[in-house]
Amino acid sequence: MRQGEFGKKDGFSLLELLVAVAVLAVSLLGLAQLLGVAIQQNEFSVYNTSAIELARGKLEELKAAYNWELATGGTSADLTDGNHGPEQISLESDDTFHGDRILTVTWSVNRVGNRKDVVISVNPDGMSDPLAQSPKTRKTVVMTTSFSP
Repeated sequence: MRQGEFGKKDGFSLLELLVAVAVLAVSLLGLAQLLGVAIQQNEFSVYNTSAIELARGKLEELKAAYNWELATGGTSADLTDGNHGPEQISLESDDTFHGDRILTVTWSVNRVGNRKDVVISVNPDGMSDPLAQSPKTRKTVVMTTSFSP
């Protein structure tokens, strides 16, 4: 090595290089862990959005059935007292890394006077995606509403 201005050698020592590599390795491990958490959170968001949209869709179907009951005086089988379902919905994945999701929609109806209380539940039934097996993405989405004239 050539001598610098003040008699010091230019460049890095082996110890400085090892410390720099160690700091870089620890930083990259933290970044890799953060990437894993981000992927899990994205999976949860995809599941949660799908489950909420399915529950809203079922709610709209039941609301239309209730309005039909009011207009015609008839009785819809979906709005009789008790538990209903299950209806299994398969959500196809756009890529090969994530498997298809199967969600189960169930609902219960409880008549209280003129009012019908409805509870809609969406459960993850079968998920072939290994990332979707996390307890965070296996939660049940529940919506509750009441229909009254």
